[in-house]
Amino acid sequence: MKRKLKIKELLFEILIFFFKRKKSNFNNKITKILVVRQDNRIGNMLFITPLLKLIFEVYNVKSDVLVGGRFYKIIDSNPNVNKTLVYNQKEFIKKPWKFIKFILEMRKVEYDIVIDCKNAFSFNNSMLTLISKGKIKLGFENNLSDKYLDFSINFDELLKENKHEYEYLAMLLLRFINENREIPKMEYYYSDKELDKKSYNIVIHIGGRGEKSLKANLINELVEEILKKEDKVAIIYGPNEIDKVNNIKNLKGVIKINPKSIDELAYYIEKSEWFITPDTGALHIASALNKNIIALFYNKTFDRYGPVTTGKSIVIKAFEKLDSEILNEIISFFRKVN
Repeated sequence: MKRKLKIKELLFEILIFFFKRKKSNFNNKITKILVVRQDNRIGNMLFITPLLKLIFEVYNVKSDVLVGGRFYKIIDSNPNVNKTLVYNQKEFIKKPWKFIKFILEMRKVEYDIVIDCKNAFSFNNSMLTLISKGKIKLGFENNLSDKYLDFSINFDELLKENKHEYEYLAMLLLRFINENREIPKMEYYYSDKELDKKSYNIVIHIGGRGEKSLKANLINELVEEILKKEDKVAIIYGPNEIDKVNNIKNLKGVIKINPKSIDELAYYIEKSEWFITPDTGALHIASALNKNIIALFYNKTFDRYGPVTTGKSIVIKAFEKLDSEILNEIISFFRKVN
């Protein structure tokens, strides 16, 4: 892994030679800003929404946002976004001429500020920040940041403040302008406004892979308890969880749903009274929609990635509990708040 990183850093240094920084002609008249978050994770897309709103509040500018090809629609409908630049890496590998066209189009615009949102060296994100035309480039410190960034802050130092992930990105701008402002919350905006599906009071999201997933046995026991008071429970799963969902009992009142889009997933979350989920992108959608959330964490990152909501939410530290203890904590929480 370290060797692979070294090779990427070496390639990046070669790119630096061809895209050397010119002396900045930066001034306080800001009209064009590029936010670079080449990523294919739901949460990482939502984490930049407070930064986008903060940019608009500070400069009255809607940002261009450079994103990955999978979940860009989460950003596409955001009112603080001017334009999304979709970096579809898989397509570019197969069709390199499209990559060249993408870079040439991007470089037609000279931005006043370019913001690299990755908190560590990432070849794609750093490369796109380097190649973009920007008078001032902001980001987090890494081994090569002094060679392509004009302003950077140490992410490890920020972590000592014990904030949520979305706050760290916003703080990058706040440190640059040297101001203390209230950081906006995450936001979710639908791209498909015509959704009209059934709704369910309690929605359980199976989760993803490994520690970001709920065990089928735990879900079965939880569903049986919920059905004692509820008529229906919706089980949400993705295309990679088909084997797991087959292990969930087909009880009367259990509805299993494989959403066909992120908007459809968001719809079921928004319409629910309670959303139960492990640490996944769906959790961050629920936070952005300000829902009642029961979040199960099988790692110790709950402070950094846990639910951010004014609703009746709880974080269950599943990594230190047996399934029976997790179940009892969920049921006790329901009894307390209902």
